[in-house]
Amino acid sequence: MSSVAIAAADAGDQRRSNVPQLSTHDLKAMLRKMLLVRRFEDGFVRAAARRRGSVPSGAVTVVTGEMFAPRLNSLLVHGGFDPATIRVAAVRNDFFGPAIGVAGLLTGRDIQRHLATQADLGRAVLVPAAALRDVDGVFLDDLTPDDLARDLGVPVKVVASTPGALLKAIRDA
Repeated sequence: MSSVAIAAADAGDQRRSNVPQLSTHDLKAMLRKMLLVRRFEDGFVRAAARRRGSVPSGAVTVVTGEMFAPRLNSLLVHGGFDPATIRVAAVRNDFFGPAIGVAGLLTGRDIQRHLATQADLGRAVLVPAAALRDVDGVFLDDLTPDDLARDLGVPVKVVASTPGALLKAIRDA
């Protein structure tokens, strides 16, 4: 084989090695996550259509990861919510790194750091329950929702990761 052919073959191997190889387990996990997002979207549309009454005056901040924030914002707008009243906070994950964009791996400090830069958080901050450890009710960095509320100066409410729970929390905040 000529040196040109060997170099070309090596270049092809390098290009292929840069493509992540996903196992069947990884592909199934990705599919489950996509289905969960789709299920949330469908449930939100149904729950928003059944919504009765108006949202109390004053803004509310809804925390989520960077990955889901654009979709959540779009759902809220299409559900008839004013983005100036219901604000989606896309929190960057500095603890695990920017490649992690899901709400379930946000830490209290990441949320606190991001929200501290906001001028007005409104009457409450809604945090997804997925960001807390089930047993202890604390974030992965051992901060509690009460710690977060104290640091931010507004009530922090933990919300189950369902469309109905989110809409109820927005109404009741």
